[in-house]
Amino acid sequence: MSQEAYFYGFRNFAHFHGARHIDIRLPKSKQEEALGTGKALEHHYAPQLGWVSSTLETKDHVESTKQLIKQAYDHCVALKNTGKT
Repeated sequence: MSQEAYFYGFRNFAHFHGARHIDIRLPKSKQEEALGTGKALEHHYAPQLGWVSSTLETKDHVESTKQLIKQAYDHCVALKNTGKT
């Protein structure tokens, strides 16, 4: 994991690998949607945990990645509110 990682509590929901590659942990339904629409790429090491990858190459990539990060954060908040970690 890189130095640029994002957490909600102890849960890592996104982290960078270099300046343009980010991994994002989504709930399974959102992962399938992101992969199906081409907004994300399959994560190489932990797709079974909801992780997807994104490469920031264009403004459109940046905007769709921001949406994925928001979904990941919102999922962490929901888990915390239901008592799950």
